[in-house]
Amino acid sequence: IAVLNVILQRETDPIIDIQIKDPGFYGDHDDDKDSVLDIKSLTSSNEIIDIEVQNKNLSFYCDRSVYYGGRLVNSALEKGEKYDKMKKSIVISIVNGTLFPETEKLHTVFRLREVEDGIQLSDRLELHFLELGKILPNTPVDHLDPVEKLAAYLKFAGDEKKEDYIQNLIQSGGDAIKLMRISMDKRVSGYTLKESNKLRKSIAKKSAQLQEEAKKQFFEYGEKLGT
Repeated sequence: IAVLNVILQRETDPIIDIQIKDPGFYGDHDDDKDSVLDIKSLTSSNEIIDIEVQNKNLSFYCDRSVYYGGRLVNSALEKGEKYDKMKKSIVISIVNGTLFPETEKLHTVFRLREVEDGIQLSDRLELHFLELGKILPNTPVDHLDPVEKLAAYLKFAGDEKKEDYIQNLIQSGGDAIKLMRISMDKRVSGYTLKESNKLRKSIAKKSAQLQEEAKKQFFEYGEKLGT
């Protein structure tokens, strides 16, 4: 929740509760494209949020994020609900690289607006991008805003050469970075963020091979702990 509040800059109306939802979208017909999101949640403010972490293959990723946003919008109304009850759909993409070299901003937000006058068509879809490739390695921590501190931590966590810098980020970055530190530290959870995401996707995709690999890793870690 703390991470969402930082990225969405929800200081005045913070998210206070979320429900983790099934991340899969499965077609009604055999030739429909299935997709599995990284993390799908429903907030206490009745917003659907998809968090995507993309480490490579950035080609066409912007189109992919639009597709994910469309799938969220398609699930934003229950059968029989009126359009004024449509939930807001938000896609947050954390990318280990650069998507928009034409701007120095590392956090960009896209909405549905008229091309020339900027008139908002609807606020029911919002796409956020956090580009870790734009983090400069020597920027003083006290010169970074909360979103930039979070991005810097995500970029440099685990880099032994940046240990002092990372500690400064942890001390000044608030609950969001402390939460990410726990979720990304294999010594705490027994899984890295990448490994736990692989397990979650294997369940969503009903992949027997991925589930077996994850189960083997889980039991091996349990044996080390004596559980």
